[in-house]
Amino acid sequence: MKAGQEYDLVVETENTSTGAARMQLFWKTPKTFALEKNTEVKEKVREAYLPAGCLWYDFWTGKTEQGGTRVTFDAPIDKIPLLIKAGSIIPMGPFIQYASEKPADPVELRIYPGADGSFTLYEDEDDSYNYEKGIYATIVFSWNDAGKN
Repeated sequence: MKAGQEYDLVVETENTSTGAARMQLFWKTPKTFALEKNTEVKEKVREAYLPAGCLWYDFWTGKTEQGGTRVTFDAPIDKIPLLIKAGSIIPMGPFIQYASEKPADPVELRIYPGADGSFTLYEDEDDSYNYEKGIYATIVFSWNDAGKN
């Protein structure tokens, strides 16, 4: 930009949940614009090291990989690689944005065999501070890999 010269600017605002406004002004050099116009096709894969001593599951495909290796995964912009350690118990439920939006039931428990594991489900009233007084429930889930139960 040159001193004394007028420029047209576009200002976009973003309001947070508190209603506060936040504004930022960014400047791009001609070199930056040239780099953005680069049409080089980049591979949509990522390499990850899987720690040794356990089995790993690809969340999206269920495919298993042994630890202690480097593995290449597809990684399009809308699906990040997500790896689950054997013995994990993952609770899955409906998408909710806040506690009282709708019931969180049913809850699906996904168990990834290959090792023992445990998980504690925590529930409270979701509309008070009674949890600070000890008013909440916990349910312990355990997976015994040898017994498959």
